[in-house]
Amino acid sequence: MLFLIVFALTIVLAYRIDHSFRVQEMNVLGESKDFPFKGKNQYKGQHIWNINTTDVKMYFVNANPYYRIVSIEKQYPSTIQVEVSRLIPSAYLTVGEGYFLLSAEGIVLEKVREVGKKAIPVITFYQNVPYNSFQRGDEIGFKEVEDSLYFLGLIQNARLKVNSIDIEGFHMLGLYTDNGTFLFSSEKDRELQKYQFEQSLKNLSLEGITFETLDLRFDKPIIRL
Repeated sequence: MLFLIVFALTIVLAYRIDHSFRVQEMNVLGESKDFPFKGKNQYKGQHIWNINTTDVKMYFVNANPYYRIVSIEKQYPSTIQVEVSRLIPSAYLTVGEGYFLLSAEGIVLEKVREVGKKAIPVITFYQNVPYNSFQRGDEIGFKEVEDSLYFLGLIQNARLKVNSIDIEGFHMLGLYTDNGTFLFSSEKDRELQKYQFEQSLKNLSLEGITFETLDLRFDKPIIRL
């Protein structure tokens, strides 16, 4: 009788421990209500100690290309917490046989054969990037492209619409708007170019001067009227 009681208690205890250490909840910090995070139930019911956070990250990156996975934490006994940040489509990058849709951070959100959203500018890049060399969720890694995305955001914050971007090399990043052309360089400090851009635009606006090109690649801005 004592053996049966101990055996029964052991079975109950083992069951409760097993149940307690299975994933029951997935907390997603930073999720947008308008853009649901996919795959929350993918690991529900699995033993939390068997879950590899690197594999979880890879799954979520593929399932949610419009989110950056900031961190994944196992919170014992039964919760996984995922911190994310929303990635906003910024520009298309022309590559071999198609385009990459990039976020402002330079993350590949989609790989497409044709441009879909006409309001998003297209980047023409001097390097030949094969279509299959990157996957969704990868960082593009080219400094010229990442700088162009940074300057794109800078111009858009000034309430100007960028129609297209032409990267001819490290020293020539051309961003074209209806109001004029802006030339930047990857060889020059970003923050210095930002400061010169904002000051030049402010002075031109105060003086009511329209310009054809604002060139920020050199020590001092060059304005062509």
